[in-house]
Amino acid sequence: MRIHGSRSVAARATTSRQRQATHFRCFMPYVRAIQIPVRQRIVRMVIAAVLGSIIGAGTAYLRPYFDGTVHYESFVSLFIAIPAVMVWLVYSQRRVRWRAAAPCLAAELASVMVSFCVSWSLVYGGFWDDMIDVSTAYLLISMALGEVVLLMWQRFYPLTSGPHCPGCNYCLIGAPSDVCPECGRAFTFHELGVIQTDL
Repeated sequence: MRIHGSRSVAARATTSRQRQATHFRCFMPYVRAIQIPVRQRIVRMVIAAVLGSIIGAGTAYLRPYFDGTVHYESFVSLFIAIPAVMVWLVYSQRRVRWRAAAPCLAAELASVMVSFCVSWSLVYGGFWDDMIDVSTAYLLISMALGEVVLLMWQRFYPLTSGPHCPGCNYCLIGAPSDVCPECGRAFTFHELGVIQTDL
């Protein structure tokens, strides 16, 4: 009985360690794969367009104050402000699988540049010389760079799949009950497509 009891305790301890390790892996940053709902993607595009519009309008407003050969306002916009927005767009999709994130990321980057050009032209009263060519080249380079960075990120931090909350996409591995600890939504094992031991 003593031997059986010690084995039982050891087995429970091993199982507990395995569950903790699985739980830890599940909640590690850049590992858990998520999906972004369509409504949230639309909101992201709107936010990207608004940010691009603000940057474009601000750049056009400040342009008369920089009459020298170097337009510092354009330099700050094209090499600091817009890249910062694009870095946020790429970084915020690091846990979305690349095949699903790539087209949406391209659309978001395009919304930034289009809104930037439109707002700039509306405030300034017209396009600058070669604006379309420069903006198109800038957008294509940004798209290619953003897609490559996202792909390489997921190469170094592989995404894991698992049962996620239908309401907020929270990873439910290690959840103590049938209620999501993130959003409080109740779930069933049937809708998750798993059995209780999988959690």
